Amino acid sequence: MQNLQYLNQSDVAKLFNVRVNTIRRWRKEGKIPQPIALTYKTLVWEKSELQKYISTRSLSSDQ
Repeated sequence: MQNLQYLNQSDVAKLFNVRVNTIRRWRKEGKIPQPIALTYKTLVWEKSELQKYISTRSLSSDQ
């Protein structure tokens, strides 16, 4: 069984070194993977999904 780790908006902001408002804007603009809604106000991202996203962005920027 896979041990999934989740990040909230504050954690994602730290990961990208931006403010939470930037994460909210990027989410609305579709610039980052969509989160999982635990409740109406609680959003989380799978850490592995964000790591994949970051690695593919790094690879595409090298070309």
